[in-house]
Amino acid sequence: MKEDKEDKAARAKEVLFGETKPAGEVKAEARAEDAARAKEVLFGEPKQEEAAKAEARAEDAARAKEVLFGEPKQEEAAKAEDRAEDAARAKEVLFGEPKPEEAAKQGAAPSAGADSAPAADKPADDLFFAGEPPKAPPAPPAAAPSAARKKPRGGARAVRRALWAVAAVLLAAALFAAGYFTYYFTLDGGLRSLLWFKEVIDGQYYEDISDEDFWNAAIQGVEDGLLDRYSTYYSPAELDDTMASQQGIGMGVGLSFFTGTNKVVSVAIGSPAFFAGVQAGMYVTGVAVGGGEMEDTFLANGYGGYTCTAASQLAGFAEGTQVRLRLSATSPVDTSADTTGTVDLTVRTYNESYVLYAAEGRAWAALYHEDTREYVWTDVSEYVAVDELAQGKEAYLQLRRFYGAAAGEFGLALEQFKEDGADTLILDLRNDGGGSLDVMQGIAVYLRRDAKASREEVLRAEYGNGAVDVFYAEEDLYDEYLADANIKVMANGNTASASEALIGVMISYGTIGFEDVYITDTVGNGSAATYGKGIMQTTFVNRITGEAAKLTTARIYWPNGVCIHGTGITTAMGANPSPAASYGEFGDPELAALLAALAAEN
Repeated sequence: MKEDKEDKAARAKEVLFGETKPAGEVKAEARAEDAARAKEVLFGEPKQEEAAKAEARAEDAARAKEVLFGEPKQEEAAKAEDRAEDAARAKEVLFGEPKPEEAAKQGAAPSAGADSAPAADKPADDLFFAGEPPKAPPAPPAAAPSAARKKPRGGARAVRRALWAVAAVLLAAALFAAGYFTYYFTLDGGLRSLLWFKEVIDGQYYEDISDEDFWNAAIQGVEDGLLDRYSTYYSPAELDDTMASQQGIGMGVGLSFFTGTNKVVSVAIGSPAFFAGVQAGMYVTGVAVGGGEMEDTFLANGYGGYTCTAASQLAGFAEGTQVRLRLSATSPVDTSADTTGTVDLTVRTYNESYVLYAAEGRAWAALYHEDTREYVWTDVSEYVAVDELAQGKEAYLQLRRFYGAAAGEFGLALEQFKEDGADTLILDLRNDGGGSLDVMQGIAVYLRRDAKASREEVLRAEYGNGAVDVFYAEEDLYDEYLADANIKVMANGNTASASEALIGVMISYGTIGFEDVYITDTVGNGSAATYGKGIMQTTFVNRITGEAAKLTTARIYWPNGVCIHGTGITTAMGANPSPAASYGEFGDPELAALLAALAAEN
């Protein structure tokens, strides 16, 4: 029985740890051949020369350990201790037997001084758990011969059970490793390189680079180096902010600035700045927070100019923050108390409206009411100045963006237009960078004069893969609100995307001609154009992580087949140049000039 036990133990050691029986034993060569064949099936490795087999098997065992337990390969001198630890761990999990030191703590072996006998089911000469050639166990105390007699049988059972258990663990490790390496080598070569590069940085770079910083940098590189200017990545937080903005939910004071300036391009309808009477074209020259000292929003840059910081100074305030703004109607660097004024605002969440209507000396907008959660058509003349310009039969309708409830607001404005009995509608799309295609479709139902049916095309999208989507207006409401109306459109170099598409709808259906479009001309040479964005983006959301990618996916065409991408709507097409000092002057002299010209024609 002893010889049989030693033979099995030696075989276990050979398979698991790559240790062969001493030379001269007859069965060693056969078992080595079997182990090599098993290795060839599991790991795809051919049989090796006898001299190299032990080292290769030890390498495989170390690899399995690294995959299963996250432990790197160690020096040969430390392997025995690790194998004994892993075997004890496996035995504890599979059979409920504690590791040797834990067994001692729990009283698994009877205590009889320093020479206590080991537990009967875990013999000291158990080669499976020892991992190295066994050491002579301490002689059992004379008072416990029965324990010594029972040891061989219990040890054999333990060996067999543990052998099968660890063989199963190693087989699972082999299959896991095979699956991992198969997956790894099916990855794109560039991705493998990126993963390798990250691993080297993690292990060798002299400073710590977090996973988040690494992947953000990689994504930023794709955004800046490969994609067009309209495609971008959104983190979950950025996506939430973007979606809230597109639904008309804002947080702050409600001011937008021309890029790199402290000049207001837009005041959000319904925001704190709107109710304080701040107007587009004003300059925010100073900001004071919480009753503190007024700080200028401009810094001399050393080149005779200024760097403006109004946008950054007003960003990120917590709700409820008190802010005082210093405003100038004439200069970005005006600080004089004689020529500037101040307003006090409280940073808060607000619901933005996107349509402003004015006629007969009054101005209207659909304001959101928190108590009823509804938009109510409201006289807002006290908060704006455009009512002072629209005094005659010419009505003015400004569409800020294609977001939120803009389509419904547009319908309310046309109800007012109909009630006022005005005969000319000026549709202002200046500085309107577009927005949702759904909103554009909802507005297009009012603007198709020559529609042959209620449901007709308003835009066609042709994707890179050859697919085509056609988008429709689901109703035809032109005659109900705009029959016999004279429609004029104002645009500038910031009129883009959905705004240009809406102009295309009106031109395609004969509602207007190019001669009815007025494009801001800041140079004064009679040449002007809109932005020229004739492509469409689609947002793809990762439902698991909450992140998203907005990618340019299609080129868009007007119903008449025209695509204005890269060119825009131009004066060369027959549109009118509209002289102005900039895209947004305080008091809007450009609008005043157009209203005066139209009044003179009548």
